[in-house]
Amino acid sequence: MKAGALGFIETRGNTSNVYALDAMLKAARVEYIDQIGIGGAYVTSVVLGDVSAALASVAAGAKEADAIGELVCQNVIPSPHERIYQMVQQRQADQDMTGLTALGIIETLGFATAMQAADTAIKSARVLLADWLKVGGGKINIIVRGDVAAVRTAVEAGVAFGNKIGKVEAHTLIPHPHEQLDIYPIGLSSKPRHSQRKDSAALGILETRGFAPLIRGADAALKEASVELVEWRQVGSGFVSFVVEGNVADVRSSIDAGLNAAQQVGQVVSHVVIPRPFDTLDFCLKRLS
Repeated sequence: MKAGALGFIETRGNTSNVYALDAMLKAARVEYIDQIGIGGAYVTSVVLGDVSAALASVAAGAKEADAIGELVCQNVIPSPHERIYQMVQQRQADQDMTGLTALGIIETLGFATAMQAADTAIKSARVLLADWLKVGGGKINIIVRGDVAAVRTAVEAGVAFGNKIGKVEAHTLIPHPHEQLDIYPIGLSSKPRHSQRKDSAALGILETRGFAPLIRGADAALKEASVELVEWRQVGSGFVSFVVEGNVADVRSSIDAGLNAAQQVGQVVSHVVIPRPFDTLDFCLKRLS
């Protein structure tokens, strides 16, 4: 992708977004990059051009979108980091995250806000943007890795700037994530991890609204007791859950710790401990492997 400024118009509903995009392309010399849907009827059109063209394009698009529908966000990123171009194009980056122990997550409502938070975060400290994740309901999560101080600086900067143009719903910093959190999209590697347990005396489930509280809860749950992370799942509309297994006492302690940690970051929807789960329940689980 050529260097330049990225312009974003985000709406709820496709009709107003297409109408806005037409106005954007007519208003200035900009190049259409993509139209991105993230669930919850959130749609974002992205264009590329020099700064003045991007500003004029976005201004024209915002006016038209607001006239016939719901304008969620408008933004221009003047000189995006190269990683932001990759994320807008939904491309993975070949990055070595070895030794980057700390994990930071910024959860926004809307794609345009997420890209601004990501660009600010990566420019503010020596961190890597590991990936971004949509979980439905218009929620986007930006994942950064680095040492503790760098990740803290990056998350704080990303949250502050993100809130200037949109809404940051949650954020968290985990200095030393539990080794079992080596999962997509936050993992340090893609090596398979096979379960060492042969049976499940109990299953524990914690469900949150948003990915940031889920990961914070899962980390606390795994560190609290001798349990194994079985799966995490995107349910839709921003709902996500994780499942741990172990003996009943350990699972209860684990879920209690996960609940307390998750509530510090965002909304817990529900939690439960199932002693002696029925054998066939295992077929419902998407075991990490």
